[in-house]
Amino acid sequence: MTESTNDNVAVIKARIEEVHPYEGRYYHRCTIPAPDQFSKPGACTIEATSNLGAVGSEIKVKAKITGFARPFTRKDGTRGYDVKTHFIHIQ
Repeated sequence: MTESTNDNVAVIKARIEEVHPYEGRYYHRCTIPAPDQFSKPGACTIEATSNLGAVGSEIKVKAKITGFARPFTRKDGTRGYDVKTHFIHIQ
């Protein structure tokens, strides 16, 4: 679940599925609750300077939203974009 706070910042409520420390930062693979019982839950990665919790714990954090779009050419010759959204924890 996310709620807007201001431009490019969101409050994210999620469950930590995996924590991967790398070069002084922690990357948390998280599951976001589904909007209803018939939908699949979402997933995201939250980057932080410290560990936000243990695997299986539920967190609610404020995060800056960043990302990029990488263009690619489909097999039929049309252009597409691989869009990656990334969240950075704000203390």
